Amino acid sequence: MRVRVYLNHLGSRIPVGILAQTEQGILSEYHSEFLERGIPLSPYFLPLRPGIFFDERQTFDGLFGVFNDSLPDGWGLLLFDRARSKKGRSLAQASPLERLTLVGSCAMGALEYEPDASADEDGTPQPWSIKFRAQKDRPAR
Repeated sequence: MRVRVYLNHLGSRIPVGILAQTEQGILSEYHSEFLERGIPLSPYFLPLRPGIFFDERQTFDGLFGVFNDSLPDGWGLLLFDRARSKKGRSLAQASPLERLTLVGSCAMGALEYEPDASADEDGTPQPWSIKFRAQKDRPAR
């Protein structure tokens, strides 16, 4: 699964980058336009530079803290789980990226999330310039 991340800043929706679930874990990469703006989201763990980032510690189920902070906690998760269970689904069965897409534009803070519908399994070219390279290259930390 791949998820597009946006920053809602002063009424503008700025592409931040993309998150992708792989066998290795969740990878993150900035959009080139976001890098040019110079807005640090998480200077220590996600420095503003091109490349793929990976949280080797898997602190928040593989999400970096800046993205995990968008998810509801405690009471919000309970309500979220109740709503999903009415539809025969459990929140516990949802991956961290699925949870972000469920939050969408109603997340805490200015970040927004949506599924990347352009990520075709058959290798069809993607409209975004961000593409995850083969896992031969070790992601940055």
